[in-house]
Amino acid sequence: NWKEDKLETRREFKDVQTGEVYAYGTDFKHFQDILFDNKSVNELIEEERLERIPYEETGEFSNSAVSKGIINKGYVQCKFPTGFDGMAVAVGTAAGDGEVPVFAEFKDGVIKKLWVEFE
Repeated sequence: NWKEDKLETRREFKDVQTGEVYAYGTDFKHFQDILFDNKSVNELIEEERLERIPYEETGEFSNSAVSKGIINKGYVQCKFPTGFDGMAVAVGTAAGDGEVPVFAEFKDGVIKKLWVEFE
């Protein structure tokens, strides 16, 4: 069952030279903001001075877990209550939230192929 929980989208970045951690929304509001050394967050990430600290993924079938997986790697596979993968799959898109067409190919009443068109 889907677990309604508080959506957590706090993204953290570590300065690879000092170990200092900076959080989006707390230490900077926009990735164009100057953080240190007269450089923006985007510039520091691009030159690999900052690295994103990935979320710990649980595979839980919840708002927060799905968001964390999408932020980490663009998709997440949720687990059944028994702990096995495959309960659901969620993917991020360049278009954000909304409706996209989903198609299925059937043979003898069974779905043989399923695809999503994002564009």
